[in-house]
Amino acid sequence: MLTYQLVRACFGMVGLAIAVNATASDPRLQPGYVPDPNGYFVHDPFQPRSVNARPVPAAVIAARDEATQLAGRVAGRIAPGLILFGDMHVHTTYSEDAFYWNLPLVHGSRGANPPAFACDYARNISQLDFFWLTDHAESYTPQRWHSSIDALRQCAAVSGQGMPDMMPFMGFEWSQTGRTPETHFGHHNVFFRGLGDRDLPPHPVASDQARFARGGKLGPEYAAADSSHEDYYAAFDRFMQEQTDTLACEPGKLRAKNGSADCLEVAATPGELFRALDRFGLPVLIAPHGATWGFYTPPEASWDHELTAANHDPTRVKLFEVYSGHGNTEQYLRFEPRHREAAGKYSCPHPTKSYLPECWQAGEIMRKRCLTTGASVDECERRAVQIRDDAAQTDQPSELAPGAAVTDWLDAGQARGTYKPTFRYRPMKSVQYGLAIRNFDDPRHPLRNTWGFIASTDTHRAKPGTGFKQVDRPGSTDINGSRSEYAERVQYGPPPYPVPSGRGTPPTNPWFSWASEMERQASFFTIGGIVAVHAANRSRDAVWNGLQRKEVYATSGTRILLWFDVLNGRSGDGKIARMPMGSETRISDAPRFEVTAVGSFKQLPGCPAWVKASLQERQLTQMAAGECYNPSTQRQRIERIEVVRIRPQNFSNEPLDPLIEDTWKTFDCPKDSSTCRVNFTDDHFTRDTVYYVRALEEVTPVINGANLRTVFDESGNPVDVRPCYGNYKTALDDDCLGLINERAWSSPIFVDHDDNPRH
Repeated sequence: MLTYQLVRACFGMVGLAIAVNATASDPRLQPGYVPDPNGYFVHDPFQPRSVNARPVPAAVIAARDEATQLAGRVAGRIAPGLILFGDMHVHTTYSEDAFYWNLPLVHGSRGANPPAFACDYARNISQLDFFWLTDHAESYTPQRWHSSIDALRQCAAVSGQGMPDMMPFMGFEWSQTGRTPETHFGHHNVFFRGLGDRDLPPHPVASDQARFARGGKLGPEYAAADSSHEDYYAAFDRFMQEQTDTLACEPGKLRAKNGSADCLEVAATPGELFRALDRFGLPVLIAPHGATWGFYTPPEASWDHELTAANHDPTRVKLFEVYSGHGNTEQYLRFEPRHREAAGKYSCPHPTKSYLPECWQAGEIMRKRCLTTGASVDECERRAVQIRDDAAQTDQPSELAPGAAVTDWLDAGQARGTYKPTFRYRPMKSVQYGLAIRNFDDPRHPLRNTWGFIASTDTHRAKPGTGFKQVDRPGSTDINGSRSEYAERVQYGPPPYPVPSGRGTPPTNPWFSWASEMERQASFFTIGGIVAVHAANRSRDAVWNGLQRKEVYATSGTRILLWFDVLNGRSGDGKIARMPMGSETRISDAPRFEVTAVGSFKQLPGCPAWVKASLQERQLTQMAAGECYNPSTQRQRIERIEVVRIRPQNFSNEPLDPLIEDTWKTFDCPKDSSTCRVNFTDDHFTRDTVYYVRALEEVTPVINGANLRTVFDESGNPVDVRPCYGNYKTALDDDCLGLINERAWSSPIFVDHDDNPRH
């Protein structure tokens, strides 16, 4: 997310007057002083650093692969191959927001995390099989782009060639946002196959935000508040200046395939991105992500605006990131943040048992303030109604309740009762909505999405695959905020005064209100997910080919083993065949399916001995608070298998509610086994249908598993929340655990009906 740059342009000199009065000769006496006993901030953040060259023991890799194959055989799977786990969405401090979130004044920061850091973490801490580096294209300069590639080449070299312990890949994030639903396409990750000069483009392609979202230095108040780290703040300003100096290319001025990278190529739409990638002539995959995250997504945004001839390319957009450390984007939920009237104006819907609209709660907040002034109940009701109406007309209702605390908002705008949802959920950008709709602009060739499912961390701390243990909330999730109340005023200025009249007066300091929005988001950052690839062997080609086939699945971070097949699919030669997840087939008989799931390994505390021998204790503390992937010989139990059935539209505007069946079937699993195997048939198969499964592990404590931890009264109405803050208001050692079922999502199987003309 490009969050920091939206704010820094307006930050002023707030806090400087206080800081300059501190004793300059002793930084420890400054009100913003940040102690650094472990030396996290002693390195130059621009220093690329070298990858740890110590090899992962070959026996460790062999045992990892053998454990997967053995579990498959025990579960009755006799097909050869491996399941490899990776993370396809990793940011380092070469992304602007990641750099800012790791400054010394930020709560829980442990210093910069360059690309080499990601390699060391993936090989030693999370022990993944592969990862993709996907820093924001909008933050890249030519030097950063090539420096990142160099770090990954170092990583590949030390990981080995014959049976690599880990395989790094290069990509970038195209981070687009639009002010209206029609211009909003959201964030997409772009993945490349190799690391050679002929495998990668000479530069990334940024969104059109790069034309105006450049710049934004910290200002002198940071170093004045914490002069012991003034070089660190100066490095960030240098980072921003270099980014500003790399101007966006002029519109319409195309770049040659091997042209110089003296400016940043931009694309305003997915279609423009496709055309830019065409000029590189390279194998590429693309995956949308974070689609329902409402912080930057307009309320009415939907997949309809992207499922068009100009912006749809199923040969490259084959994958969808269904889950990340920023939440779950799976479900199509039946609520609307606001209601569009016929005249184009919006009205505020009434609360329901499952959803509290933000516009409604804005009115309630201002009603309470009004009553404190001694105004009559009738007058305060009138003002509350007016505020609700005003709030329905804006994408950010919090602007009309300046100074409101996180607790004042309760769980307004959130997807209540849903598994780890994204913040301010946008239902029409969910994966289920995207799979259910079709575009009938050309009735003979309607368009549809046929995504496979992946998951990731979306880490902004260069930590691929953090989901192995539910520990170290500040280091393992993307929570961020000010280290202290003083630091908060340096970063965001003084808090705005409440507006007791309830008339929606603009806040005195809108940026502090923006900081309050960040506080609300903190309860929705979780341990990240990972992707699992069914691969023929441990090689880069096998990983890439598995992704191309969509024989992949997503997990919420644990390493569940999952197989999902249609037993009577029809292959290209017309023969009946077993076909795996991600397949597309066409039959006339009732489809028959088989699901096999094996629980993930329970974890031992600490790190394996070989990791302790490879990394210094300070590195282990900085990277992961001394905790690594450290599997025992016992596995978690699979509690149940859930099947989701989606029947894509057969005609334009066909109502979606009857077409999305979640959950269509549920199967309880044995209580005395970590393996679960079920079969089912769709006896009512009459039209094109999409099937996917969820495998749910037994309940375990999970970071931010209960999000805002909402308290309800006897009637089911929210009366309080207990948020988990990302700043100084929540202790660093509080992991804010909530009991929940960790899970895996298979890629769908797309079964078209032979008699259905809508193909």
